Amino acid sequence: MVCHAPWIGTHYGESGMGAQRVAVVGYSHWLEAGCKDTDQATIDCISKVVSGRLEKKTTFFDRVRDCFGYDNHEDFWPEVMFFEFLPDCVGGGNDRYKSGTLAQRERAARRFLRLITDHKPDKVFIFTGFNARSRYFPPMDNKPESIQEFPMFKWGTYTVGDHRASAFFLRHPERASMKDLELMRKAVKHILDLPNLENSD
Repeated sequence: MVCHAPWIGTHYGESGMGAQRVAVVGYSHWLEAGCKDTDQATIDCISKVVSGRLEKKTTFFDRVRDCFGYDNHEDFWPEVMFFEFLPDCVGGGNDRYKSGTLAQRERAARRFLRLITDHKPDKVFIFTGFNARSRYFPPMDNKPESIQEFPMFKWGTYTVGDHRASAFFLRHPERASMKDLELMRKAVKHILDLPNLENSD
């Protein structure tokens, strides 16, 4: 059974982002005609984004990068961890906006917590609508709250083992207006400036 390995940037938690461990989460990959899904799909995808070799549109990746204030992919993606919520492709191009099967979503919820356990991000930025798909994510420790100064976005915490991570539901950036993208940039900067939760590690 295919299970996408996450992209772990070479400088994850070491240099940029204030030496924070930052995870960026989308919702799903979709498969182009004639392609085969593999465990390396996410790593291959981001590698192609960084090198400029990704053949399909990169609007999502461009706009996520822009939200963090970076001008190019070569500087941004080595700083972060990235994975899609669904553990394998949602389907082909016609399925790209679907939410996946029940079995996929159940696997996704378990994998989401496992990746937080294994890679211990301080902050998790989830780029999918809170009201649209947040119900598929594992329950948070607390009832999600509005982000201070940005009430349209929600946040909460996940405790897994001895690690606690802050998680922030923003919105999918692909169809966002320029006004909404500017708001997201301000929200991301605000979140990065917040203190991390206390952890023993």
